[in-house]
Amino acid sequence: MNNASELNNMSPIKRALLAINKLQNELKKTKEKQNEPIAIIGIGCRFPFAENPYEFWDLLEKGKNGIDLIPKERWDINEFYSEDFSEKGKMTTKWGGFLKDVDKFDPKLFGISPREANYMDPQQRILLEVVWQTFENSGIRIDNIKGSKTGVFIGIGNNDYSQFTYGNYYENSSYTGLGNVSCISANRISYILDLTGPSIAIDTACSSSLVSVHLACKSLLNGESEIAISGGINLILSPDAHISFSQAQMMSPEGKCKTFDESADGYVRSEGCGIVLLKRLSDAEKDGDNILAVIKGSSVNQDGKSNGISAPNKLAQEKVISEAIKVSNINIDEIDYIETHGTGTKLGDPIEVQALSEVFRNRKNSKKIILGALKTNIGHTEAAAGIAGLIKTVLSINNGLIPKNLNFKKINPLIPIHEIPFQIATENIEWKRSERKRIAGISSFGFGGTNAHIIVEEFPTENIKSLIPKRPYHLITLSANERKTLNFYLNSHKDYLTKFENVDPGNYSYSVNSGKKKFDYRVGIAFQNVKELASKIDNFIKNEFENDPFINTIEPNRNNKI
Repeated sequence: MNNASELNNMSPIKRALLAINKLQNELKKTKEKQNEPIAIIGIGCRFPFAENPYEFWDLLEKGKNGIDLIPKERWDINEFYSEDFSEKGKMTTKWGGFLKDVDKFDPKLFGISPREANYMDPQQRILLEVVWQTFENSGIRIDNIKGSKTGVFIGIGNNDYSQFTYGNYYENSSYTGLGNVSCISANRISYILDLTGPSIAIDTACSSSLVSVHLACKSLLNGESEIAISGGINLILSPDAHISFSQAQMMSPEGKCKTFDESADGYVRSEGCGIVLLKRLSDAEKDGDNILAVIKGSSVNQDGKSNGISAPNKLAQEKVISEAIKVSNINIDEIDYIETHGTGTKLGDPIEVQALSEVFRNRKNSKKIILGALKTNIGHTEAAAGIAGLIKTVLSINNGLIPKNLNFKKINPLIPIHEIPFQIATENIEWKRSERKRIAGISSFGFGGTNAHIIVEEFPTENIKSLIPKRPYHLITLSANERKTLNFYLNSHKDYLTKFENVDPGNYSYSVNSGKKKFDYRVGIAFQNVKELASKIDNFIKNEFENDPFINTIEPNRNNKI
C-alpha cells in the first residue's frame, strides 16, 4: 500500500493529527535553525601599528601601545592645541591612534578608475582592501562568491572626507556623492564583488560595528544571506570631533585610555577597520571552512530616556548582556572573559562594572571572570570599536592567551574589585583549552544609547579535518596585476614567515593557493619549510632567481620560465 492510499484510508481525525505532527516538526526545525550558532571563518583588520590580524596579535601579545602624536599629514597640532578645554576652536589632546598610508590605494585591483578613486572617502577604499584580506584569510577565493546571497553589513559613522570634497563646489564631480555617502561603503562592496544579499551601512556611533555583526547573524539565520561580510571602519581626517569632544571634557589630555584606573580622564580617538566573514555553523562544517570561533548569540537594545543622551544606562547594559546570554543558551558560570566597552572615564567604567556585577551576581563558579579593555592598547576606534573587540577575542581564543590591559595602576575607588566576581587583566593570562569550551562576551555601547553584546565560543580543533596530505615539497602560487604590487605582496608574506617560523608548510600552502584570485603577474615557488620559502621570496624580489628551478614566473610580454 502506498502513502497516498494509506492517507485515504485514514479517518479525518488521524489525517488532522498527522498534519499537526508534520507542522510541529517543521516548526521545531525552523526554531533550531534560528538558534543555530554562526561560524566566524575569516578575519581581516587594520588598526594602529597593525596592518593585519598577525600584526594585531603581535601588538596585543607584547603589550604595545598603538597611540601616537597626531601626524602632521592630518592637521597641525600647534594650531589647534590648548590645555584650556573652554577655549573655542581648540582641543586638549595631541594624541590619537592612526593608520598608515590612508591616501594609498590600488584602484585597478577593484576595477575603479583613478579619477573616481580620488573622490572616494578613504573609508570606502580601506573597507575594500580589508574585505579582500578577510577572504584571503578565510581561504575562500573572492571570485567564487560572485552572484551569491552574500550580505554586507558595515558600521560607519565619520564622514570627514566630505569636508574636502564638498567644500569647493567647482571641484565637485559626478563621483562626489557616491564617494562620500555612508550607504555606498557597504553597497560598493556588494557591487564590485557582485553580491546579491542585503547591503546595509549602520550608524549607532560606538556600537555600530557590533550591531552590524548582530544584524548579519540575524540575516544568516533568516535565510536572507548564505554568507555575511560584517564589520566597521573609522578614519579621523578632520580636527572637528577632536575639538568638540575636548570641549565636552571627554578626551584624555595624556592620550591614554586608563580603563578601570583611578586616574582615568577620558578616552583617545583612534582609527581602525575590522571585518569578519560569517556562515551558519552547519554550512561552514559542510564546506570544510576554517572555523576560528562560533557566535552563540547576540543582543541589541537602547538606553531610552537616561540622564542624558550620551550618558550610559546601567539597567540597559544589564538587559542587553543578560539577553545575549539567554539566547546563547549558556550558563553564566561558563563565561571566562568579557571584552568590555571600557572607554576609560571615571563614571562610565564603574557603571559598566556595576551592570556586569548585577548580571553575574548569582554566579557559582569561584573562578573570576577576566575583564579586558582593548582601548588601552589602540584607543577608541568608535564605529569600529565593537569589531576590534570581537577580533581581539577570537585571536585570544586561538592563541590561548588573554592579553593584558595597559595604563592600569590602581583600581577606580568606585569599583569594589574585591567584592565582585571579576579580575582586571593586568598581565597576560593563559587561556588554554580544557574539558569545557572557552566562552567570552563582547560589549559595545553607543554614546547615543544603542548597546550591543555578543557571546563567542571556541570551536574544537578536533572537529577540523585536515585537508593536507604529507609531502616532501609544497607549492605556493601568488599573483598581482603589476610586478611592483606582486613584490609588495610577497614582502608581506616574507615578513609573516620570518615572525612565525613554526607555521605548518602544508597548511600555509593550502591557504595561500585556495584563497587567492589569479592575476597576470604570477610566481610559483616550491619549498620544504617556511624558512626556505622566506629565503626564496627574498631572492625573487631581488631578481636573483634565474638559476633556481624551484621558482617559476609568468609575466605579460616577457619570456617566461613556465
